[in-house]
Amino acid sequence: MRNHNPVSGVGLWVRQSPTGETALPDEQIHLLNSNLATKENLLTTKADLEHKMELLKASLEQKMEANKASLFKWMIGAIITQTMVLATLIVIS
Repeated sequence: MRNHNPVSGVGLWVRQSPTGETALPDEQIHLLNSNLATKENLLTTKADLEHKMELLKASLEQKMEANKASLFKWMIGAIITQTMVLATLIVIS
């Protein structure tokens, strides 16, 4: 029988005794206990994620620096080209 409580709200079945007490089946209790994260697990995961974020940040900064140099070269080339076109138009007219 399904009981209305927070545990059954997440899809777990509960047994209800004649006295009104509810109990989870043993296999569900085992699954809950074996899948719970400890504080140590969470701290380890947090440290791993922070390390990965730092590596990604460093990689992104390197790529941005390389793009900045490439963009600067293209801007200089475009400025020189525009100047030459403008000088040619002035000389022609």
